[in-house]
This record gives sequence, structure tokens and C-alpha cells, in this order.
Amino acid sequence: MRSAWPVLESERMRATWHTDVAHRKEVMTAGGVGAALAGVFPRASWQGDTLEVRSPLDLTIDLQGDGVVLLPTAFRLGSAMIGSAMPGEPRVVVYPAHVPMPLLEDSSRTPALTPLLGRTRTAVLRTIRRNPSSTTSQVAALVGISPGRASEHAGVLRDAGLITSHRHRNTVRHVPTTLGLEIG
Repeated sequence: MRSAWPVLESERMRATWHTDVAHRKEVMTAGGVGAALAGVFPRASWQGDTLEVRSPLDLTIDLQGDGVVLLPTAFRLGSAMIGSAMPGEPRVVVYPAHVPMPLLEDSSRTPALTPLLGRTRTAVLRTIRRNPSSTTSQVAALVGISPGRASEHAGVLRDAGLITSHRHRNTVRHVPTTLGLEIG
């Protein structure tokens, strides 16, 4: 029997989690908490401190100012779950991660990225896959190129739909997309 730890520590799992968190952050920044929750519960609404979820159960959850924690997971399919909370503690919402993720690698694939993308751009993509949410400077240091070159390669990968980039203060963080995870 194979141990679960390699799966739990896999780069795909980390990348999936980071990609989902980056996506929710972007949605929340643009549309608020209600928009972020609508992506988790398509038929939910947020009214003050109350979360209303229209489902077969038609839940109304008064958060009483305690908040909510969104927790993406690769181990849940279907609808989200809302955990009960202790007084003064936030509710935890566990939901399927935004990016689908196969738990086991398909070892029969032999990626031929280097002839397609070139050595340096392939190295940038693989570095972002292994280190999701890394900054341009971090990618540059890990690949051994200048930050300007790393930024240029990241732009091409972003335009090709292989990564997404999110500005955070004075840095830009890069996360692989589903396609970026699948081709490599």
C-alpha cells in the first residue's frame, strides 16, 4: 500500500490550494465577501452578519460578527460544507478547490515542454509550479536569471494561459493555472 504523504505534499496539491486562494482573493477584492461566497455557494447571499444558503436545507447562519474561514480542499467533491462553530470562533466553510487536481501524477506522460517553450521559459514554469505564489524576484533567483527576464518570461506564460499573476503591494506573485499544471 502506498503512503499518502507523497500525495499530501505534492506540488500539484500546493499549487491547487494557492491557485484557489489567489482566485478567491481576486474575487473578494473585486466584489466583496458576498462574491467570494457566491463562488462557493452559487445560491448564497450575504446580509450584514448573516449568511443565507439556499439549498435543500435552506440554511440561515448568523455569524454574530465571528466571521467565516474559507478552506479549499482537494478531498471534497460536490457542494461545500459549513462546520459548526464554538462561540467567538469563525465558521469554517470547506469547499472543493477552484482548480481541479488529480491526486496521482500520470507517469505515462512525457512532457516535451523544452522544445516548445525553450529551456529558460520551461524552467520558469516548472519553478512556479513547484513554488506557487512565488514573486518574480524569487522565480528569478531560483532559475538563475535577472528579475527583468523572469518578468518577461512570466508575461509570455501568462499570455499563454499557463500562469496567473497577482499584484500584492510592490510585488507580483505567480500561480500556475490548471493548464499550466496539466502540461508539465
